[in-house]
Amino acid sequence: MFRTAAVVIILLSILLRLLACFDDLWLDEIWSLQLACEARSCFEIITTLQHDNNHPLNTLWLFVAGQNADSFIYRIPALLCGCLTVVYAGFRVWRKDRYEALIAWILFGCSYFLIQYSSEARGYGPLMLCTLLSIDIFERLTVTRERRTQLLFVAVTVVGMLAHASYFFVYAGLVVSDLYGNKSSWSRQGIADGVKRHIVPTVFGVTLLLLNYSQLERGGGDRITVVAALIECASVFAGGPFEGTASILVAILSSSLILAVLASSYRYGSSIRFSVVAPIVVSPAVAALLLQATPVYPRYFLVSVVILLSLAAGGFARLRRSKPALQVAGYVLLGTWLAGNVVHVTRMLESGRGQYRAAVLMMTETPGESPVVVGSDHDFRNKIVLEYHWQQVRTDRVLKYVSEGEWPDKGPDWVLLHEPFQVFAPPFEIGDAAGNTYGLKKKFPHYGLSGWHWALYRNDRSTNRGPTFTNVPD
Repeated sequence: MFRTAAVVIILLSILLRLLACFDDLWLDEIWSLQLACEARSCFEIITTLQHDNNHPLNTLWLFVAGQNADSFIYRIPALLCGCLTVVYAGFRVWRKDRYEALIAWILFGCSYFLIQYSSEARGYGPLMLCTLLSIDIFERLTVTRERRTQLLFVAVTVVGMLAHASYFFVYAGLVVSDLYGNKSSWSRQGIADGVKRHIVPTVFGVTLLLLNYSQLERGGGDRITVVAALIECASVFAGGPFEGTASILVAILSSSLILAVLASSYRYGSSIRFSVVAPIVVSPAVAALLLQATPVYPRYFLVSVVILLSLAAGGFARLRRSKPALQVAGYVLLGTWLAGNVVHVTRMLESGRGQYRAAVLMMTETPGESPVVVGSDHDFRNKIVLEYHWQQVRTDRVLKYVSEGEWPDKGPDWVLLHEPFQVFAPPFEIGDAAGNTYGLKKKFPHYGLSGWHWALYRNDRSTNRGPTFTNVPD
């Protein structure tokens, strides 16, 4: 029965991630592709392409794939690593406790958070896989000096560092655990073993930090505070809403349960030593609070989410051996978590990260002159996405995007308004300072942590010299 259930859960998890790969590329994926295509060599991507949208391993793949590949091709590494993360999450505890393995497969397989980032052409898929692998290999190195295991640890840590800068939180946690979580660390043999484990990853990591990560150019974004990002992360992690008062309440409940899971892991033990867990889970939030850098997004805490899901699987498994009342509470919690995440995943599969290509098709298929003149409420974001998907539909109609201050007297043919947050109620009509009005033709929704809504407006009359939006929601 356990084997059959495991196969079904794993196959469903893979299917969900596969389906999530077939929506439109959104800004950060397109931006990463542009950076890759502008690079002159693979070496430049690792050393001198200093941009926070450059996740080197992913950018290298985009560089190899080229500018005109299908969007699914760009997402293959994330998809493969995301699926392997799910498979490995259960198999790592299968021999110890099959029930815990099943719970791990459910949590990892159905987590909206992980599905979202297992299907984007970015570095988060490899980051998740390297997080789990490096922790387990590190645990093995504390009881063995096998050269093969040491080489594997070096390989996984190097790949993790290239996957995403967040992996440095994982590696720092492993180093801290090595120094203070093992009584033999400071013996002569312990020091020698520690040097063997960490000399190559440390040298590579410091080099990568100095050449690339320490000098990253931030791409900007909506001014989301650290506290707001933590609230959203805690709420979405538990299957709660993205924003609003309800998200705060769910985040408080979720944080309480996280503390309970951490306390239980400390008291009873878990598949990951607490000396490894604590610094990895806590350090991203502490670093964000201390640095007070904005914008901050829930994805910045992805390594914490991966560790907490592993611990939660062990916690649910322990509840099965507890009093009947606690068992019932555990099943209720698991069912509630699953229901919330299923809702998120279902809606994401319906709307995707945005329906940009459909908006382009409406503009190209509506009769009119060429070029098609388009303006928007955010020149940088909308122009990149619009130009990419315009090229992808391979239309004969020519696009002319006009930035703010460059609009023709009669105004553009179309105007795009965008909204990255979930609630979006665009007005039926917008106008500019000189009297041109634009009627809402269609809203193109998105859902989730990536992408945005588009509202597409058509020019109704032409007497304008430039854009000043009125009656437009914040």
